[in-house]
Amino acid sequence: MSFIDYYDPFAYHLAMPRIWYETSFMEALKENDLFILAGLFDYLYIIPMYLTGGDLFITQKVSQFLHFFFGLGLSSILLIKIFKNKIIGLLAGITLLTISKGSTFFLVAKNDGPLALLVLLCFLMIFDEKVFKKLEGPARAAFIGLLMGLIPTVKLNGLLYLVPISVYFVIKYRREIKSILICSAISILVLLPTLIKNWILIKNPLFPALLGKIPGESTSQMRLFYSKFVGSDFQIDLLMQHFSYFLLGKALFILVLPILIYKIYKKDINKNYIPVLLAASSYFIYVIINGGLPTYRFVFPGYFLICFFIFKEIEDRPIFQNKTWLVLILLIFALADSKLDKSIKAAKKMSANWNSSNKEIVNREFSYSQFWNYIEPEGKTYIASDYLTNSYFSKKGTRVNCALVDRMAEDLMTCKKPETLNKFSYALLRESGINDCYKNIEENGIALHRINGITLYDIRKINFK
Repeated sequence: MSFIDYYDPFAYHLAMPRIWYETSFMEALKENDLFILAGLFDYLYIIPMYLTGGDLFITQKVSQFLHFFFGLGLSSILLIKIFKNKIIGLLAGITLLTISKGSTFFLVAKNDGPLALLVLLCFLMIFDEKVFKKLEGPARAAFIGLLMGLIPTVKLNGLLYLVPISVYFVIKYRREIKSILICSAISILVLLPTLIKNWILIKNPLFPALLGKIPGESTSQMRLFYSKFVGSDFQIDLLMQHFSYFLLGKALFILVLPILIYKIYKKDINKNYIPVLLAASSYFIYVIINGGLPTYRFVFPGYFLICFFIFKEIEDRPIFQNKTWLVLILLIFALADSKLDKSIKAAKKMSANWNSSNKEIVNREFSYSQFWNYIEPEGKTYIASDYLTNSYFSKKGTRVNCALVDRMAEDLMTCKKPETLNKFSYALLRESGINDCYKNIEENGIALHRINGITLYDIRKINFK
């Protein structure tokens, strides 16, 4: 619940609901192409926005809690509940709660946590009929279909996990055609609105994926920018880094290898392999289509599946039952890289803010917010940017359109139609003199403030033509 400065929430996860609160849902999506990235879970952040009367500071903290609760929180509770051995379940829950790689992603207002929860729940519904056992037959197939549809709707890269999970479902239910049809129909119906929305807004249903093949109405700057994050070519020298991200989300995950080796040696072939197989195949798909960008945030659902695999194997082996020494070793192993020291430092930092106003905290922790002190909103006030997109804490009525990811500010960097820049009242520039539009701003605009190499200009008196 402390203030956490992180790029993505201030750019669109929280910024989109903020504009939605000020205007309307469709207007928010049309105001900034970056907001198209906001997934279904991000729309829930409008709730604290309404409940707090648009208080940005409180909304951010409540939204951070929502993300944590519907990610690590519920996933940990789910694991605790499904294991027959409650001590094993508790250890599994603790392991999830103390994931070390990329742990900050679960503490900020994003959507990675709910995605991982949906993947874990969807897998468990297929894997074990005792999970929500009251759901049977067509009702169970429909619920699984709902989860499958929600996975990419919450975050598009959920498709990486949806593909192998769907294959697993079809294989398991291959003799129940009705269940397969129900599941498929429900999942398509749930996903379809997102695909239609993306098509209407930018003519690419999978935006920002496949911009090289389906550019739609994206600009060349947008295609170049997203190519660095979606669709980068695999590089062999990054293979070990990919491998480490996959198996070292926590030190405890290294147990996967000896467990697998032991099972192969003993020819112990059972369905416990499946979560690791799904996690590995999903990450393999990622490496194939985006192998030039090793990152652990695309592995989070895999971490949840790996965690289940490890403790399921331990629970299923009588030799490990009721062994106090094993519980202690696993607990120590789980807490070894839990970053408790980081949590203590964060708590101390938060306590230092107790006597500060919300504005002082934001200005101190998120330095770019100081730009907004120099803005004089006049109804809708548009700001053209060539780098900065973090607009969440800007003043009411302001809009930040970054040329790297938004069509409205395209001509800031191309200067093909400079007259389109007359819509903007301010400019935030990191580059200098790269075209006539830049030169016009630097020569005739009023420099108001500079932070970390970015300058805010008042360009209201410039006539671009």
